Amino acid sequence: NISDVSDIIVLNIKGVVQYKAIIELHPHFQSKQITDLIYQMNEHLSGSDPTNDVSFFLVAILNQEDIVLETSLEMIPIVITLRTKQYESEELLEFVEDEMQRLETQLNVNITIQDVDRFDGCRSNVTEIHSYQSRNANSIISISWPEKNTGELAIVQCPCGNVTLGGSILFATRRCGGDFTNGSQWENPDITPCNFNDVSQKICQLANLPTNERIEQLQDITDNGNNLGSTDVTVSVAVLLTTTEEVSGNLSLTSDFLNVVDNIINIDEDTLQESQESSNTSAKIL
Repeated sequence: NISDVSDIIVLNIKGVVQYKAIIELHPHFQSKQITDLIYQMNEHLSGSDPTNDVSFFLVAILNQEDIVLETSLEMIPIVITLRTKQYESEELLEFVEDEMQRLETQLNVNITIQDVDRFDGCRSNVTEIHSYQSRNANSIISISWPEKNTGELAIVQCPCGNVTLGGSILFATRRCGGDFTNGSQWENPDITPCNFNDVSQKICQLANLPTNERIEQLQDITDNGNNLGSTDVTVSVAVLLTTTEEVSGNLSLTSDFLNVVDNIINIDEDTLQESQESSNTSAKIL
């Protein structure tokens, strides 16, 4: 008989969230008291229901088998497990931090609980990149990553001002890696599709202009279509489509709108085909 063995999988349990923290032991705190301290923390927290949505389940020493409790220690890593109906968020993290501070007072011991952070997931954060396609050294593209559980993949649309690039492949990805032994951490992101050149970035910013100026500048940019790449076409169509409501019923704007459509249709066929395959742009404007 031949059997296949799968790779290790990550199992996330809905409604259970873990945080890590550091207990700083102040001078004169005896290491033999650590076990009693963890017991007291669980006595105060486990099963408590500070809100209707969150209850503490367990506090445990992280990788306890690697810590020799008989030796003198200044820092002890712990894992705090919650049962919650809330989605993981910065607000939930703040709640845990507040409860840890309150616990310090309740225990009346000489310790500090600090550096509270997600253990079984990756907190939301921002990646700032310098576009290698831009001639402007100060050109920075910011990508905001949502909080994710261990093993999950964050898929974020490339930023383009206030324009939605829905239906395109212009997105960045980043995996929340790690495990339940050592915790989670963000892996390196794939942000290549979001490295917009100066033309694409300029087009994205047009969405902040009044409709008539938006269309007018799109006319100027697309008038020389042979200089545009597939990403430029994608963002041009996305910005153009933000004007449809204002254009309706306005003959002057409609004429200018159709001029932009004409310019885009006359762009190099290979460029149009690439933009169509990645973002369905031709179908969107026809």
